[in-house]
Amino acid sequence: MQEALDRATNLREQAVSEALSSPHFGLLAQKHSDDQATRYLGGDCGWVTRDSAEARWEPEVLAAVFELTQPGEITPVIRISAGFFFGKLIERKDEETAPLAMVRDRIKHQLLSEKRKKAEREFDRMQRVGVDVSINEKLLTEIRVPKRLARNNDSTLPPSPIR
Repeated sequence: MQEALDRATNLREQAVSEALSSPHFGLLAQKHSDDQATRYLGGDCGWVTRDSAEARWEPEVLAAVFELTQPGEITPVIRISAGFFFGKLIERKDEETAPLAMVRDRIKHQLLSEKRKKAEREFDRMQRVGVDVSINEKLLTEIRVPKRLARNNDSTLPPSPIR
């Protein structure tokens, strides 16, 4: 653990010394980052908002990144579940409201998608009306899969995901 922290600290120091020559982490990220999504982009993860980043980044990372105020600033090394992390602010932009003309198609697509999903759920619900479905678990466990179809020479079916 200490070795990984020392490595991350040294990489951060290298990033600080290279901060003026590159807006992102460049080759440093390509050589050392474990984040496959940004590694070959020099560590650049694009525009990040608090809402859009919650699913991708851990709370400690978000807190540290959103404390940065000046482009070029680098967070301290942060311990996360996957190891260690540090981030760099490339550019900061105040939140703005996009004109309707720019987002109209996206809103239309989102509304149509939600309407389609609702219709699919209703269709599925209607298909089940008056239909009694039961699964014979004992019979399922007795079914043998042909060897040519079995994975890892296991000729039994996995447990049913339907309960």
